[in-house]
Amino acid sequence: MALIEGAEAAVYMAGIIKQLTAVKDVKIRCLVDNKSLHESLLSSKQVENRRLRLDISVLDDMIWREEIKKVEWVQTSHQIADCLTKKGSFYRETQGCSQQELKKKKKKKKKK
Repeated sequence: MALIEGAEAAVYMAGIIKQLTAVKDVKIRCLVDNKSLHESLLSSKQVENRRLRLDISVLDDMIWREEIKKVEWVQTSHQIADCLTKKGSFYRETQGCSQQELKKKKKKKKKK
């Protein structure tokens, strides 16, 4: 599952960042466009597929140990990782999503 691979890579990179810098806490936020996966992570109900159940338990454990701060659902059109993993998805299409997020963050900071 791509989410687990990405989360494990992010946890590994966070460890390197902590070792090389004075940063004590690196917050890892995972974005997923699979709504049923996101709902499964929020629910205590078990998934029927045995392999998927194992993957979800690994993710739950990472969240419980606070290696991952949160897993959020985003619309597929806002999933910027698609340009790296899916044929036919282009960076230009997803570039606007990340720019929109930056603008939103700047507006929030100004309001504070």
